[in-house]
Amino acid sequence: MKKLLNKKTIVTGAGEGIGRGIAEAMAQHGSKLAICDINGITLAQTALQLKRHGTAVFSKMVDIRNEQEITDFVSR
Repeated sequence: MKKLLNKKTIVTGAGEGIGRGIAEAMAQHGSKLAICDINGITLAQTALQLKRHGTAVFSKMVDIRNEQEITDFVSR
């Protein structure tokens, strides 16, 4: 069952660890993802893996300590 089919989910810290795990779980339930992380390399790896499994993903390197970066990310 895809409980989140076509729902949009924002996941911060998605490059690795708990954030990546949350992004993977949301994708398994059919969510469309907007993911961000301060580490562009691990973020790109996560985005690529999710896209390979057919998940719609928007990814952007963001420092969540910067309010303008958060605003720009969410508005996209």
